[in-house]
Amino acid sequence: MTRFNLASRLKISHLLFYSHLLLVMWLVFTMSYNRYNSEWSTRISHAVELARAVSNPIVDLVSLSASGRNYTNIRLNNALALYASSDRLLFFTVQAQSDFSEHEYSFAWSRELGDAFRTNLTFEDRLAQQIEIEALEQRLNTAGSDDVKLNFLLNRGKELLQRIEEDMGHTKQYCPQFKRITAIDDYYLDEDNAQLLLKQDLRNVAGGEIILSFDATPLLNVKSDIQFQLLKEASLAFLFSLLLIIWATRRIVKPLKNIALQMNRDVKDIDFTGEPEIERKDELGVVVRSLDSLAKKVQLQIVELEKRSAIDSLTGLGSRFLYESVKADFVAQTRRQGKYLGFLICDLDNFKAFNDMYGHPEGDRVLRRAGLTVQSALKRDTDGAYRLGGEEFIVLLQTQSAEDIQQIAVQLCAQLEGLEIEHLGNPGHLVLTLSIGVVCAKGVDLDSNVSMDQIYELADKALYRAKDSGRNAINVVHWKNGKEVINE
Repeated sequence: MTRFNLASRLKISHLLFYSHLLLVMWLVFTMSYNRYNSEWSTRISHAVELARAVSNPIVDLVSLSASGRNYTNIRLNNALALYASSDRLLFFTVQAQSDFSEHEYSFAWSRELGDAFRTNLTFEDRLAQQIEIEALEQRLNTAGSDDVKLNFLLNRGKELLQRIEEDMGHTKQYCPQFKRITAIDDYYLDEDNAQLLLKQDLRNVAGGEIILSFDATPLLNVKSDIQFQLLKEASLAFLFSLLLIIWATRRIVKPLKNIALQMNRDVKDIDFTGEPEIERKDELGVVVRSLDSLAKKVQLQIVELEKRSAIDSLTGLGSRFLYESVKADFVAQTRRQGKYLGFLICDLDNFKAFNDMYGHPEGDRVLRRAGLTVQSALKRDTDGAYRLGGEEFIVLLQTQSAEDIQQIAVQLCAQLEGLEIEHLGNPGHLVLTLSIGVVCAKGVDLDSNVSMDQIYELADKALYRAKDSGRNAINVVHWKNGKEVINE
């Protein structure tokens, strides 16, 4: 079977084509994802910069208050107004060290509360204040005390105790637990609580830090908008790619598959005449027309080669190739028509001696004359003569009787001997002669198990018997009911 190897290459091309489409889709989604990261990073950076701008005045105020451990300044109306000036600031907490003492400075502000409160107060601070109040009350009950001063200190102590209790309650109620922000990363977006946490260093000598919490709801809404927009773009890109695949499948891949199927057939069966691709005006149509032209050229070459291989160039008889291709059909045809099959193996007697004595050019000339003699024995279109090689010929006959087959064999021997071609190397005859092994078989006796190879073996044995009988002879074998009957 002769096939082009283009089919397998086209299959590989299909895989590469789909791979390229998948690669394009992957690139689209990758670009969308990178755009999302870039856009989102820009929005976060902008939000952080705004938060820093809002926090700078607060940092200045808090740093000054932390330096002198002043809790009064942070509770003044102008300070509270500063804290509340940014709608997005929800809360902040301060941890610092006084520049003039080892005391810790710590407080927080809550928009929900609307006030600032200390966050470092403990039960011991409360107890100490209560003890101080009790001491003032005892002094106030002592004769000769300065009642005005003691009452002032007592009222102030009670106010301070009330403030301590309120601040401790506010700390418990309004101070959230923040994620720890490292020095490397000075902000954190808490998406679960919709908060942007910003850490700033204080500017007093002892140092400290303030952590501010801003409402991140608008920022997260922007994130959702970005995600939705990019998802829409990616979906459109995916849909476009899908439509491109469908279009390419119908317009390119399917026709390529049809071409591959055609090219995978035996080259003699390739025919693009009825294929719609051959009428296309694009590059694929050019390819199909080129392939069709190439296939037709190859088919013509194959026909020419088969013609040449079917004819023996020296004698003009059928070649061994042609014999091998027709022998099975010849038996089947004879069986169907119920005629007699005649199988003749003809061999020139002592032909090697003829070549040795007269030379090969003369031997070739004699083979051509012998071929013409054998060809002359063919009376019907169904008959055939073939040169198997050297000086051996085969004649296939379909006749009405076995006698017709034997008569043709006798005629062949007589015609060749009548040419009177000198052959001194053929003892007893001194001219060129022919020996024939003949098999005669009636069609009804040729069942499906009988092959031409079996018949050839019988005829070959008959030929040897003819040679043994003195040459220029015929030996006939009749095939009847699955058995051979030798007729000398």
